[in-house]
Amino acid sequence: MHLRYKLNSNDFLQQVLYYNSNNKTSKKQRLKVWLFVTLIIFSIALIIYFYKDQIEIGHYLGAIPILILGIFLFPYFYRNVLKKRFFKLVEENYKNNFGKEFHLFFQEKELEINDTTGTSKIDYSSLEKIIEIGTHFFFVINTGVYLIIPKSELDNVNIIRKKIKDIAVENQILFSSELDWKWK
Repeated sequence: MHLRYKLNSNDFLQQVLYYNSNNKTSKKQRLKVWLFVTLIIFSIALIIYFYKDQIEIGHYLGAIPILILGIFLFPYFYRNVLKKRFFKLVEENYKNNFGKEFHLFFQEKELEINDTTGTSKIDYSSLEKIIEIGTHFFFVINTGVYLIIPKSELDNVNIIRKKIKDIAVENQILFSSELDWKWK
């Protein structure tokens, strides 16, 4: 089977977002940032509380709900900040790959990838995992590199999904279907 597709910045962004949403270190870092911001917000609340004699009660009572909202809304805003940061990272690091045509051949024992830089062959035994999300297939190579296949560039996703699942079963590769995955 032969696939022909092009990758754009959004394809690379989705891979980076997926990786970071499942990476333990990234999750810990996001939790640390949220705890730090929460600590700052509580510190502000304590300062307001201890100086309430000098602050009108209306200001004090108005500040508390805003601080609480800040704690609960911060993860949403921080996700957007991270997404923008990852987008800039993708634009800087992968810009030479945007719009290039890739040819992917499913051979008997390997994947063959052709692009403008040359040909690569990846044994199926080198694949650690195959992931399907709503918009992409990701082949995770045991070196940590991801091969991205955008579904929007494919003619018949169901036939390709079946072929990929067959390869996963034949070669004992973990196949993960996360069709409802979203960046969070």
